[in-house]
Amino acid sequence: MNQLKMSVKILLCLVIYHQSTTAQPCDCPIPIELEHALMSADSFILGEIQSSTIEEKKNIVTVEVEAIWKGPILNELEVSYLLTDCRLDFKIGEKYIIDSRLIDGSYQTFNCTYTEKFSEGLLDRYPPPCVSGEEILTTNKVDCEFPYRFIRGDINEDGLADISDVIISLEYMFIANENILNCMDAVDFDDSGSIDLTDPIYLLEHFFFGSQALPQPFPNCGVEDSHDFLSPCLDHSAVCRD
Repeated sequence: MNQLKMSVKILLCLVIYHQSTTAQPCDCPIPIELEHALMSADSFILGEIQSSTIEEKKNIVTVEVEAIWKGPILNELEVSYLLTDCRLDFKIGEKYIIDSRLIDGSYQTFNCTYTEKFSEGLLDRYPPPCVSGEEILTTNKVDCEFPYRFIRGDINEDGLADISDVIISLEYMFIANENILNCMDAVDFDDSGSIDLTDPIYLLEHFFFGSQALPQPFPNCGVEDSHDFLSPCLDHSAVCRD
C-alpha cells in the first residue's frame, strides 16, 4: 500500500511538473514598449500569410509584405517558428505583425516577441516608414523612402560626432543599454550596413588622426541614401528639425 501511495505521489508530481513546463512559453507577455521590441528585432513587418509548410520541428510561413518598420526591403519574406511555440498559430490569408530575428541566415519568430494578429491601432500609434504603394494595404509592391534627417556619428544629437558618441555606441554593443536610439544609421559610422566594433574605431581614427571623413550625411544633416538591414530612423535628429 505504501508503495502504491508513493507511486501515485510521484505520478502527480510528474503531471504538475509537465503542466508547469509546457505552460511557461505561452505565459510570456508581449513587450510593453513597442520601441523596445523594434530595437531587438531584425525584421518587423506587417504581412499576409501566403503559405505554410512543416519541416522537421518547425513551421515555415511565406509572408506577403505590406509594411516594414525594420529589416530588409522585400515584397516577400520567409519566417519560421518552432511547432512547440504554442502562442503562434498563423492562418493563411490573415494579416500579422511579425517580429523576427535573423538566426543562421533565416528569419525566425518565437514566443515572447511582438508577433501577433494585426490590429489597426498599431498603425495609428506607430506608422511604418515603408508601405506597399501610396496607401497602406493596397498593392504588393513595397515602395520605401527614408525621409528622416540625421548626422552620421551624432548618436546623442548634439550636432557633433565625438567621443561621447563612441561611448554610447560601445554601451549599446556591450552593456545592452536599454535607452532607445533614434537612428541606427547614425551609429553605423562607416556605413557598412551593420553595427560592430569597426564603427567606434572608424570614428576614433577620424577624430584623433584625421583619417577619412564619415560617409554622408556628415558633417551636416541629410538622409540615408543606401538600403541595408538597419532600421530607418524613428524621427528627425534633434539638430536636424527645420
